[in-house]
Amino acid sequence: DKSFVSLVTLGDQRKNFKVLLDTGSADFWVPSETSATLGAHSGIGPHSSTTLQVSASQFNVAYEDGTQVAGRVGADTLTVGRVAVPAVPVGVASNVQGLMTGTKADGILGLASSLKSRMGQHTVLETLAARGAIPGPLFGLKLPRLADRNAGELSLGAPNFSKFNAQTQAASVNTRIDGLWGIRVAGITVNNRRIPITKAILDSGAEAITAPTPAGGQFNQMIPGVIQHVIVVTIGQQTFPIQARDLVGPFVQNLDGVNYCLSLVQDSRNRAQGEWILGIPFLKNVYSIYDQSRNTVTIARLA
Repeated sequence: DKSFVSLVTLGDQRKNFKVLLDTGSADFWVPSETSATLGAHSGIGPHSSTTLQVSASQFNVAYEDGTQVAGRVGADTLTVGRVAVPAVPVGVASNVQGLMTGTKADGILGLASSLKSRMGQHTVLETLAARGAIPGPLFGLKLPRLADRNAGELSLGAPNFSKFNAQTQAASVNTRIDGLWGIRVAGITVNNRRIPITKAILDSGAEAITAPTPAGGQFNQMIPGVIQHVIVVTIGQQTFPIQARDLVGPFVQNLDGVNYCLSLVQDSRNRAQGEWILGIPFLKNVYSIYDQSRNTVTIARLA
């Protein structure tokens, strides 16, 4: 449950790529078939696609998890359902550090707006909407939970109404002006004890929930050990519980050889006071809808 991937199809030979779905970035890239860091991953190039066009423009993207990607800006045919959309911008990465060794994903599909693009290109969502392949620049996202063996879903152009309870919708104007997706939050409570928060960034590429110092430490003091707790995020007039099991991180061993679990709620001195990053632990518990034309984000409980 550290990351979530979807299949995309590129090129005239319709080659499939596993891409990480990331609302915290805007660029779409896959590795070059000649990349020295390719390994067992799928790559793109003239041998796998005659419709691929690669420009002289270079790009470099650095992610908060330490992944660094460099290559050239290209374009190729992207197949969505039964529709083939030509000349969709895609980065052809010649050098990838970080991602290739930590996940099964071949590349990343950024779902933020092009204001956040390091390639200076329109996003996949914007391109598909402009070409008429989808009704508009909107998508719905449901992340799966491995333990429940349920499926996740990225719905382009319209939400999947069967996946959420419409009576629990809470809409927020996007609080970010940099291309990311932000929402206003009324509060987070642990066993009815409130922690101050006013807004949050929704990031499906973030393994954890990140809070500004000292809020993260305060949160973890409220959930000691393995006791089940009631954690609730309030958005508008709606409440959205987070299952306690989604806050349990990987096993680690201390210097005495004792095993323990890391918390997936982290402190960060780099976060603005009152603004959190709600990553995968939160997003697994909700259905989220991102509407670029209206500049809104809607959260709802799962059906």
